[in-house]
Amino acid sequence: MPKHVVGVRHVCRQAVGVALGISLGIGIGVTLSSHLVLGPRLVDEPPSSSTTFAAIAASLAASGGVGGDGGHVGGAAFSEPVETRTGDRIAARGTAVAVAAVTVTAADKSAAEEELRKLRGMVEQLTVQLRDAEVRSQATTKTIAAKATGLLGVSSALPNVPFYWYDDAVMLMRSLKSSCASWGKRDADITFIQELSTHPMRTTNVSEAKLFVVTIPIVTSFACGKKEDHIQRSIEALRRLVATESWITTRGRRHIWMLFDWRIMRWADSAWGLVPDDPARGEWANHLSLLANMTVLTYENWQTHPPTCSTLSSMFNDFCHPKDFSWLPFETWACSVVVPYFVAESMSSEDVGGIFPTPSFSEWLARSTSLFYHNDPKKDYQWGATPIRRMPFNLSTLPAVSIGGNMNQAKHLKGMAGSRFCLITRGDTPSSHKVFDAIRALCVPVIVSDLWHRVAKPFPTLLSWDAFSFSIPEPHFMKDPKQAVAFLWTLSLGELKHVYKSLVEARLALDWRSPGSRTASFVLASSAELCLSGSSPMIGGGRGGGTTKRSAGKSGK
Repeated sequence: MPKHVVGVRHVCRQAVGVALGISLGIGIGVTLSSHLVLGPRLVDEPPSSSTTFAAIAASLAASGGVGGDGGHVGGAAFSEPVETRTGDRIAARGTAVAVAAVTVTAADKSAAEEELRKLRGMVEQLTVQLRDAEVRSQATTKTIAAKATGLLGVSSALPNVPFYWYDDAVMLMRSLKSSCASWGKRDADITFIQELSTHPMRTTNVSEAKLFVVTIPIVTSFACGKKEDHIQRSIEALRRLVATESWITTRGRRHIWMLFDWRIMRWADSAWGLVPDDPARGEWANHLSLLANMTVLTYENWQTHPPTCSTLSSMFNDFCHPKDFSWLPFETWACSVVVPYFVAESMSSEDVGGIFPTPSFSEWLARSTSLFYHNDPKKDYQWGATPIRRMPFNLSTLPAVSIGGNMNQAKHLKGMAGSRFCLITRGDTPSSHKVFDAIRALCVPVIVSDLWHRVAKPFPTLLSWDAFSFSIPEPHFMKDPKQAVAFLWTLSLGELKHVYKSLVEARLALDWRSPGSRTASFVLASSAELCLSGSSPMIGGGRGGGTTKRSAGKSGK
């Protein structure tokens, strides 16, 4: 807690002690003529009828009052006179009241009761001022927290985003849970939906909602059982969705849907049946129409949404069909939000929970491996990634490194958990699940992927990725991989400590199954910030409500 807040709270407590001392002392003096009972005994002998309570109250003030601690709170000395000026005034006024207290005897009961009434009124005024001071100190603490995107580069205070969560058994596909072996293990949709079911920003009042969360776990459904069963489940769920008043009113705008699957990103006109067409949906029969106004939570954002393509293609040499990048995926919806990969897919929460290191910095620093990289040396990758994936094998002669071939999932995660830095190259696309595997293992990601920051980085406005990861340009790495990674051995102890602490904080935002995970909250905040704020002023027009449709024949060209 900040020093000045501690000081204010201490003075508040001290002044309360003065006030209570006065009130209690006077009250006892009125009713008792021969004995004084006031918490800890302040005099050796019972006072006479002429004893003054000014001395008693002053004694209470000097000792810090009831519950006082002699000027210290939690070992922190009260020594902040500027920031605690309000508290000082309150304490001074309480002491003045004590000094001004009059001699009260049992014989003078009437006058004593009148004096007690006045003093109680002053105590009430003091109480109000104390409460105001406490509120101000709490507000100061909250302001400090809200402004601290802190040293670690992780926003500690996310914006409030009230959302509506579709609570419908058919949409939620609850009947699938018992028969689907990969339920909650393979994909993030189940975890995301479950986390939001009890989220404090969930509202049942659609008029209060900024976002509408589509609770259809369609990616999990696609992986469970026969394709025809998936299609039937999805058709039923989507019919329920488009029949709701909130969908009809918004026409799908402000609706966010977890579609974390490459089938929806690339060659998306058919989506391989992931999101089935259905004539019974009427206006929304085609899956392209269904998605047109929605925000999709996915693993990359190429900014190839219909409104963007229609505006920029004529300006920038066919923006959505570049000749040197013909595989560029189409995003047939209004807005994309990049979210983290689901770490250790196919592993249960219990199994993956065992691979969750929480070392201190000194323990992390003592890890035996400096740099970790394992991959299949014989596998070929798409879009020019094969030589990039094979280049790290030239680092095997460096000291304290673990460079080699494939490992099974559990062993790979454990290898990362014993390493300080993890080298991660792009695969078929700029993103890689290994970035998030490394973050779970508290292994600092060293990323070799030129388009990572542009298209694959989750929560770009909420996390300072440079604080807990490093990036190496592909040409630099391909020219001389040893020279490219040499800087890791030059980092000072202070730099290492900063990176490590930043990584610990970032894990809460980027690991779906981390204890205390805030990933779902980051998804809500990022969706609101990126997709409700409007299009780039460089483009113009609206975002989150585009209805332009792309010709089905162009996708994948």
